[in-house]
Amino acid sequence: GTTDTAFPIGNGFNIQTIGSGTASLARASDSPSTAVTPGAQSVVLAKYNFRSSGENMEIRQVQFYISSSSGVIPLNGTVYVKFNNAIVYSVGATSLLQTAANTISLSSYPIATAGVDNYFTIETSIPSTATASDSYQVKSFNVTNVKRIITGDLYTPTTSATDGFTI
Repeated sequence: GTTDTAFPIGNGFNIQTIGSGTASLARASDSPSTAVTPGAQSVVLAKYNFRSSGENMEIRQVQFYISSSSGVIPLNGTVYVKFNNAIVYSVGATSLLQTAANTISLSSYPIATAGVDNYFTIETSIPSTATASDSYQVKSFNVTNVKRIITGDLYTPTTSATDGFTI
């Protein structure tokens, strides 16, 4: 037989370059925006859609704080960060800063599946002594550190800090 020399073996034309994964973050369309009952338990304060593209990502750190109206009854229970309905971090509400973003290393590192909508929720209980003039808002939520599974590097997604609605 003859040898086909038309295929450019080893000269760079047969290299396929694949870009590293990227991510997006947005407040979910069904993030709550209505009043809740004083004393309510497991209240979702905000819901966010995190979407990785190109490769799965292991979420390692997020940032946020919970602001409240002036003179409000402060939150005093536990604040939960959930990813696709699984608790990935919990902390006493009084431990969170109320005027600047807290950087939080998650207790477990959930995997965001590429090309799929993944959801974060911030949940807590509302004090039973809260009144109609009290309000709470998740502020400056952002995903600040992930591990890209295929690329294998730590990555700071170029997502924007996003506020939840005032409840």
